[in-house]
Formats: sequence, structure tokens, C-alpha cells
Amino acid sequence: MKGGFGPIRQWSWWGQTIGISLGIAGSIGVIAPTQAQTIFSAPAMAPPSSQSSTADSLMQSIPNVHTLSDVQPNDWAYKYVKILNERYNLLIGDLDGKFRGNEPLTRYEFAAVLAQVLKRVEIFRDQEQEELNALQRLLNSYRDALTDLRIRVQGFPAQADQVALAGLEERVDRLVRQNVSPTTKLQTQIVQTASNGTGAALTALSRVRLNLKSSFTGRDQLITQLEFGNNGQDAIAKAQGQRGNALGTNGRLVDGGGLIEIGVPAPGRIRKLYYEFPLAETVRLAVGSQIPPSDFVDRNRFANHSGSNFASSFFANNPLIIQNRIDQFGGAGVAADWQITPQISLRGVYAASNANQPTISPSCPINAACVAIFIPPPPPGGLFGQPYQATLETEYRPSPNLAVRLQYTNAAVPVGQTTPFGGNGFATIDDARINAIGLNAEWAVQREIALFGRFGLGQYRLSNRQGLGNFDDLNPRSWMLGATFGNFLITGSKVGVAIGQPFIESGFGNATQTNAEGYFSFLINDKINLIPSLQIVSNPDNQKGRAIWQWAFRVVVDF
Repeated sequence: MKGGFGPIRQWSWWGQTIGISLGIAGSIGVIAPTQAQTIFSAPAMAPPSSQSSTADSLMQSIPNVHTLSDVQPNDWAYKYVKILNERYNLLIGDLDGKFRGNEPLTRYEFAAVLAQVLKRVEIFRDQEQEELNALQRLLNSYRDALTDLRIRVQGFPAQADQVALAGLEERVDRLVRQNVSPTTKLQTQIVQTASNGTGAALTALSRVRLNLKSSFTGRDQLITQLEFGNNGQDAIAKAQGQRGNALGTNGRLVDGGGLIEIGVPAPGRIRKLYYEFPLAETVRLAVGSQIPPSDFVDRNRFANHSGSNFASSFFANNPLIIQNRIDQFGGAGVAADWQITPQISLRGVYAASNANQPTISPSCPINAACVAIFIPPPPPGGLFGQPYQATLETEYRPSPNLAVRLQYTNAAVPVGQTTPFGGNGFATIDDARINAIGLNAEWAVQREIALFGRFGLGQYRLSNRQGLGNFDDLNPRSWMLGATFGNFLITGSKVGVAIGQPFIESGFGNATQTNAEGYFSFLINDKINLIPSLQIVSNPDNQKGRAIWQWAFRVVVDF
């Protein structure tokens, strides 16, 4: 054999010095003295990106190594192990950690090197999938030599730091199983909408969401969502804005609005930023500086996703449970999900919108001097200041087709506007302290038919921070009912209808707003969804007036 036996040399193997021929020494050791011929020649360390591309090119159309008598310097296995040594700085070779020379190796010499590579590379956790595949191929190609090598070294005393070659396969399997690519995954949703309605011109609305998801253990997720839009408006937003916008998509009191992509800012923003991880086998925790409560509570398979069902922001969530002023802008906080049994879950979320502000409410008597300084006094900020929302939800799912959720929300939100209050009167309301309970249910009656509903009861304690008025509590109710029908007329299509009232309270306004929507969703393929819809809002913002009829045609692209 070309690179086979030579003169007797001294080799160091796991702390032992053994006199043995080069061929046998290669089968049990990988560190040669400086006077011996070295295993590889080592150019200067290349950047990881260039080495990765080189490694990938080496894997293409190469003869299987078990057909070769020796491992030549131009063989893919020879070159790939050399690349691994350089990439991870494994220091396998001569005593000075260098590879020199460019001579063939016997299969046993190469197997010994491979064993050491597999032993050392296990400590690195950033292997790409292509690299793991190559390691697996190396192991498969040299399985016989590694097995023979184990037999050859059985007679030598074990050392404390020696890793049994019998465990090589298990270690490679563990690398493949535990490896998580450090590359962040990108998911994109683009919504382009044309809309027109009563008293408004034809408008075009845009919204783009970039979801960046990273994992470090395979069970955790770092979520970052970037959102961009054109600050578009629709006919419903126009009508509600003229009445104070208490119940609009970006409403100051609750969300009872039209298209959900209303008012997305053009410069863009970070809408989500939180880290989710398992705290225990059945408990998951999320912490972050941008946590929308709707990511964790009040979910519903049939009315919670604007990209595939209802376009209206009202039908996405219970407006008394998910506080619009918190969910729209996000806030720092924490969320938890505990799967108590396969049928019962308990969830909670806390978010504070002004967690980044150190403002402290002033403590001074209500007099002219104080009011002159603080008009109105600012709300307290910080992680435990206003505005905030804290919600608990328990879910009972007796079967995959049925789920019922009971909810409680405590919140404090700014209203900060002149708002209709009682009959045709107006009053300046700054803050609302809220307690609300809710019910959320979904039922897949059949494969193609589903029903859903939400109901809420709340107590709103309204205040004016200037001390210029005291208001009676508001005790609003909210409800919605809807149904969806799959494969309606066309395979892959879906139809949905819903009706509801976001804020039923005789003391707020002189009428009750009612929302209704119907949509038809048609999938062009697994990435493009066409969704025409019709929305009707009567008595916008709880004030008597003509109903707003609005149509919208959405093109939703997910990739």
C-alpha cells in the first residue's frame, strides 16, 4: 500500500508513548512527533464562508471511499476532514497542532483521524445541516475501519480522557438530533387591499410583516416581527374618526373598527420582540420588550387571522379582553402557558406600553398651580405603570373540534380625548381602569362547517387627571357570533359570516354600533390568497348616523 508501513516511530496516544510501525500507529493514534511525516498540509485558515462553499463542492459526485485502497489527498474525505480541522481549529496532527505534507493515508490511519475529529467537533453546536450530513457520510464510509480500529486498541489501558470509539455513532446521531441552525428563519406576509365605501374614495392599503424566528435549543424561539404599511384608511375609519374614534381599529376605548391593516405606519416598527422557552415539560414562558397580548390569549381558529379569514379588526378579538391601546402598540412584559392536562390549559400575559418611560405621577393638590404645570398630569410609566394589561385565560378542549375559554382582564388605558358621554353630551376623559370577563368558544361542527363566538362583560372606571369631573362607571357588554364554511363552491375556498356589537352601553353615546362582515377566501396556491369581503357598520362610534357599507379586495401573499 502506498502510504502503508514505514520505520518504527514514537507516537503519543491519549498520554501513552508506543513503539509501533507507522501503519499500526495510524490505526490507534492521531498525534505524530515533529520528526515524523505529517498527515495533512495546512494552508492558512480560510474564512468559514469560503470553507463552507469548498466543503459543499467536495461532496458532489465523488467515488465512495470504501472502493479505495488508500485515502488520497484529493479524495473528498481527506479534504473534508482537513477543512473541519481548519474551521474548528481542532489542532489534530503533529504535536504543534499543524498538518503538513500531502501523502496518502491508510484507511486505518484516516479512521483514527476521523475518530478524533468526531470526538472534538461534538463540542461545537453551530453545524449546518450540510455539515452534519457530511459527518454522517464519513462515518458510514469508514464504519468498518472504525470498528477494526476499536478491536486493535482493546489491549491498551484506558485513560480518563479516552472516549470509546464504540460511541462514535451515538455521538454523531446526537449531533444530528440536537443541532439547531443558527440561521434565522424568515416568514413574510404581504397584504395589498383595495377598498371603497360610503362617503369615501377608493383607497389602497398595504401592510408587510416580516417574522424572524430563531432557535438555540430546538425548543425555544426568539420572535421578532417588523411591520410596514402606508398608513392607509378606509370608509369605516373615516366615519369613526369624524365621531372621535373611540371604537375604531385604532380606537381609544375599544377596537370595533374596519380593516385590520388601518394606520400601519410607513416608516415601519418592531411590533413583536420576545423570547419564548420551556420552563418545564408542560410550561412555556415568554419575556420581551414588545409583547402583543393577542399572541397568547383569546385565540380562535376561525376568527383570529386576517390573512385567511375576517378582514375586520373587531372580529379578530374580544375588544373588552384584548385592550386596543396595549395590543396595537405592544409593551414589555411576560406571558406563560401551562398545559395542565391534555384537555385543560392555563395562560396569562402582562404587558405595559410605557415600560420604557421613567415618568412618575406627580403628587400635588388639585389647584391652579399644579394644573398649570401638569395639563393633564402624565400617567405613571415604567414596567408596572400605565398603560398596562394583565389577562388570565383557562381553556377546556374536550376534543380537537371543540374549545371553550374563560378570561379575565385587568387594565388601565389612556383615553385622552373629548368623548361622547351620555345622550348627546361630551366630556373630557383621560383614563379608564378596566375589569372584564370574557368567553371565547369554537366548534368544528363538521369537516367543512365551524361556529365561533365571543362574549364579554366589563366595568370601566373613567377619570380626568385634572380633577375636573367625576363620571359614572360604564358597564359595557360585547358579543359576536359567526360561522365558516370550507370548500364552498370551489375546492380550497372558504366563506365566513359574522355579526356583533363591540360596546353596548347606554351611557356612552346615543346608539349602539353594530358590525357585520362576510368574506370569500380563495387560495390560488399555498402562498397566494384572494379575499373579497363586505363590511357593514351601523351607528359608528355609538352615535346615530347612516350605516357605512364597505367592500374590500385583499391579496394576501405568505412565504
